Amino acid sequence: AECDPLKEDELAFADAIKDKLSPEGRQLIEDEAASHALIRTVRGYWTYDDRENEACKSLEAFVELRRKYDLNELARGDQKTMREALRLLRQWRSMRFAGFDVYGHPIVVERVGQSLKLTDKKDIEKEEIIKGRAVCTELFQALKYAASKHHDPADPNKTKVLKHIYVVDMRNVRTWHVTSRCRDRFRSIMQTMELSYPEVAWRTYVVNAPKYLTIIWVVIKSWLDPVTTSRVAILGTDQKKVRERLLADNIPLDAIPACCGGESRDVPLSLLLGSHDSSTVSHLS
Repeated sequence: AECDPLKEDELAFADAIKDKLSPEGRQLIEDEAASHALIRTVRGYWTYDDRENEACKSLEAFVELRRKYDLNELARGDQKTMREALRLLRQWRSMRFAGFDVYGHPIVVERVGQSLKLTDKKDIEKEEIIKGRAVCTELFQALKYAASKHHDPADPNKTKVLKHIYVVDMRNVRTWHVTSRCRDRFRSIMQTMELSYPEVAWRTYVVNAPKYLTIIWVVIKSWLDPVTTSRVAILGTDQKKVRERLLADNIPLDAIPACCGGESRDVPLSLLLGSHDSSTVSHLS
């Protein structure tokens, strides 16, 4: 299971990774708040032929991402960084939180139509787009810590929720909405996030998917790892069938988003940033 301690063979792999990491990389995984970065990297790259080097590359990319976008300051609750994060999250109002499944996985909803409008804006630099998405991903991590804390308030690191459920709402998305600028920026987002945050999605559901999506999916799959794509379910527009599928996958009705025929009133991630106490924000990584 995702929260199980590393097994003997995994520990040997982890030790090999540590030996190749920079001092900054070793410091990161020794930090209790970010210790799950090692677990998800070990398990995310287990099937790779050159898994040691690929896993090291991922962890070093994670270190660089946190440095580049001031994510360590965000984790410490620095007020200036928090204000900047809130501004970015308001840009990404398409990213929303719907609740938790029965195992504690946070359920994140993306309204793709809104995301496409954001990524196609000429007056917002590509780097700012990627930084905003990184901040969104850090909030996902904070939600997982909150779920872990719920499992064991005395020791939230004992039972770790390491993954989230991702619902991709394709309602009203048309082919002409996916401009060359959108494609370029989304490709960079997906490649950056997958490299720095491997093995974070429990399942991905693409809902309200038009028929032409099967064509687009062929392109998107080429940007992603095969293990990631195997966890993706492309569902149609029949909300009853979508709701039944999510219920069967142990998502309570009150956590199923309205776009899936559920009863959850999903909220923008920007509303969550100020709601976490300092102990939760300090575990954003």
